[in-house]
Amino acid sequence: MLKIFDMYLDNYIKIKTILFILLLVIFYSCKRTGTNKSAENKSCINAIDLIPKADSVINNLSDIANDIRYIPLKMPVNMHVSAIDKLMTCSDTIYLSTVKNLLLFSNNGQYLDNLLGRNLKIKPAINFIYDFDISSDNKKVAILSNNRIYILNKIASRFNFTRLIILQSPYPSKISFVPGTYNILLSIVPVHGSEKSLNILINELGDTLFLKPNFFKFKVLNKTPGGSADEILQYNLSDKICFKESFSDTIFYVNNQSNTFKPWYILDSKGKAYPPRARGDSYFEIFDLTEYFKIDKILEVNRYILYNYSYINKKKGVYYQASMLYDRSSKKRIMIKQNNGLKDDICGGPDFRPFTVSENKLYAWIFPYSLKTFFTSSKFIQSNVKNEVKKEELKQLAQMLKKSDNPVLIIVTPKE
Repeated sequence: MLKIFDMYLDNYIKIKTILFILLLVIFYSCKRTGTNKSAENKSCINAIDLIPKADSVINNLSDIANDIRYIPLKMPVNMHVSAIDKLMTCSDTIYLSTVKNLLLFSNNGQYLDNLLGRNLKIKPAINFIYDFDISSDNKKVAILSNNRIYILNKIASRFNFTRLIILQSPYPSKISFVPGTYNILLSIVPVHGSEKSLNILINELGDTLFLKPNFFKFKVLNKTPGGSADEILQYNLSDKICFKESFSDTIFYVNNQSNTFKPWYILDSKGKAYPPRARGDSYFEIFDLTEYFKIDKILEVNRYILYNYSYINKKKGVYYQASMLYDRSSKKRIMIKQNNGLKDDICGGPDFRPFTVSENKLYAWIFPYSLKTFFTSSKFIQSNVKNEVKKEELKQLAQMLKKSDNPVLIIVTPKE
């Protein structure tokens, strides 16, 4: 059971709020400049300015990547993947959620198993997968469904259902194992504005280890309460699980030694982030809120932080969306020229727009009929590429595929 009781929570939050404010005062007193050292070993948080002018602009995939691969998913004839909701990798295994099923593939796309397709004696049954994660040792799987977390343990080479954690309201929309542990980060969408915490750390028994007080409360005045799981930006980076709250500029990570949340990076909006008040007050949002930034996506690999944001300035009639990279090696902000992705100048494939990241690789996917259509286009035929052999391999793959086949994974290895 998730042991969060109101009396305990109120006292806990009061203590943690005081400590957290003191921590922020210390951090914000530092000068916001980047160095080559990790933010974890600094007394200051690294900050990335959200301003229109980038240090440089890129268009080609080869500017940030060394390699790209296309892996068709091979499944039994009676099985088909209609869409991919989430993808993760661990060692040589690809885990793929279709909302209804959790599928396992080898790293060359060969089907291995459907964790929900065999008799695991799971009660109550899992009808919809909100989120899932794999422990860093590849021995446990956590599946979030409704108000429950299902824990599956690997015994020999098979996963078996071992534990059910019943959660209390407000229910999380995202879960992640903390690398190097079996502790689980729960993240909650701010729907009602009164949530006491949006990020809670529990152990595999469901006991609360740590929580971050919600500093972004709001009143719902003239709007229907609502929110989306997509606004929770949460991702793995080698030995870290990172997250950013909806109304905050700060990316935090979970310290797996102290079981606490530490600041990692700031996407600095200069105080112009979309405010919590606008979530519950439509009059304020329409008439008083004239300028704001919204972070739509964050992905991170060893060298780069990739982030998409929207900027609105009503007084100047400005609205735009930007896809950006922060290069840790050069400490430069790089804008991707095309918002629809990077031009694949390595093998001539469709423009690459990453869907997710796992184990320092960027992933996207495409339906076979879209790949076959692109293969016949002048853009592919006339493309000048870095690797003609890979272009020919892609051509052969597109010719071999049937339009009704399962999706094709696109895997990019970024530069170090």
